[in-house]
Amino acid sequence: MAPTPSVYQRDPEELPKPHPRIRKLSPQYFVFYFTQVNPPRENLVTATEIAEAIKVDTLLRQNRTPVRWPLMYGDIASHFNHGNSNDDRRFIEYDMATKQRSFLQSTPPSFNDFGITPHHLSGGNKPSSSLITNRRDEKVVFGAVVRTLEEQAKQLAASKSHKRHRVDSTPTPSLSTSTSGPLPSDTMDAANN
Repeated sequence: MAPTPSVYQRDPEELPKPHPRIRKLSPQYFVFYFTQVNPPRENLVTATEIAEAIKVDTLLRQNRTPVRWPLMYGDIASHFNHGNSNDDRRFIEYDMATKQRSFLQSTPPSFNDFGITPHHLSGGNKPSSSLITNRRDEKVVFGAVVRTLEEQAKQLAASKSHKRHRVDSTPTPSLSTSTSGPLPSDTMDAANN
């Protein structure tokens, strides 16, 4: 039996709902074909990146915006939307500067359009749980980060305090016990007592 080719060598397959500029390499990887550039190129996009884009599209259709934008959202939306003019499925395109949304009346892309299941997302965020939409999980992660930073700050302060204490506890020679004998003011104080 021949070895399975790597994800970079496989022949891609059609999506469950075909798209002229997107093919599926494996359950977790997709190829986006950029034929309008010279030279043409092919880029890998993960199922998780597409799943996050679908979730952001859902938020935008609800007139909400995510706390954090997936890095690939604009690229995925634009590539999907402008590569297939014979299809009414579109991602919402969002202009950050003007807060304008495009393609509001379109049919939203779905996980089924790409053949994505929760099993395909096991290496990343599952569709039902992500820091983009799940504020409770975001607070848990943020709390853990804050506790870690606080602990590091305490350790640093304790380390500095220990070093300072070590320096401060070093005996310093007294002026009145110098090798040349008592200073005149010490003699005066002793005589007045």
